[in-house]
Amino acid sequence: MAAGWGLVLAALAVVVGLSPGGKARIGLAGVLALPLLVPASQAPAHGGFRVVMLDVGQGLSVLVETAAHRLLYDTGPGYPSGFTAAQAAIVPYLRQAGVTGLDRLVISHNDNDHAGGLHAVRDAVEVASLWRGSGSGEEVACRAGESWNWDGVSFQVLHPGARAPGNENNRSCVLRVDNNGRHSLLLTGDIEAAVEAALVTGGAGVLRADTLVAPHHGSRSSSSPPWVAAVQPRRVLFSAGYRNPFNHPHPQVRARYRAAGAELLETASLGAVTLEVDLGQPERIQGYTERTLRYWWD
Repeated sequence: MAAGWGLVLAALAVVVGLSPGGKARIGLAGVLALPLLVPASQAPAHGGFRVVMLDVGQGLSVLVETAAHRLLYDTGPGYPSGFTAAQAAIVPYLRQAGVTGLDRLVISHNDNDHAGGLHAVRDAVEVASLWRGSGSGEEVACRAGESWNWDGVSFQVLHPGARAPGNENNRSCVLRVDNNGRHSLLLTGDIEAAVEAALVTGGAGVLRADTLVAPHHGSRSSSSPPWVAAVQPRRVLFSAGYRNPFNHPHPQVRARYRAAGAELLETASLGAVTLEVDLGQPERIQGYTERTLRYWWD
């Protein structure tokens, strides 16, 4: 309520409070300011969803929120010192957003830059279920064909199949999010060109997505031309560290998506990127630095 009409009423409260009129104006100003005490609703409406690609440096972590459910895809990197990006970025964001539990935590695959913050996240919030591209024990293994629906939003696992490919990147859990064809999101972990080709052959129509989290941080081992043509993204999100040593996202990959007409957004320059999808409304997307401009920033 503090946004929109709430702010209008707050402005009126200031005007009334500064006007002559004794105790009556003070009382009226107080009534007008009451909406500021009502916390704004954080949850998307039924059928909508929010995507936050957190800035974890050279790694990946994406929070997907529906009206009553929360899914975290990957937990960013950990370091030999024991410090994790989850402690610096993911857990503080969850606390600020009022998220005390996750309905599902998906670790796309076991590489450190995607799974390094797992324990830090689990220590901070309740996790109802843990999925992994190559799960075992208490974990649920991501398997192509698995699907579920939360609050009018569908989730579908596209990869891996029962026989996962050999290297860890290509065992990544590929997850598609869709709200009845209005907007779609594709989360891809670190899959490479061989898996992209298999997915394209298996059904390009399922791959189409309005928003794509680029495979493997924009590495040139991924985002092959057939993949770009099959997904047809309107925007591509890259999660990579500033001036990282891997040259992610690769200039050839950037050029390939731009040639396909996609908008490119990168955590290295924008910080965390938030996408809001509401039924009947155009989607809204913004980077953290765009929302919190400071005078020392260009």
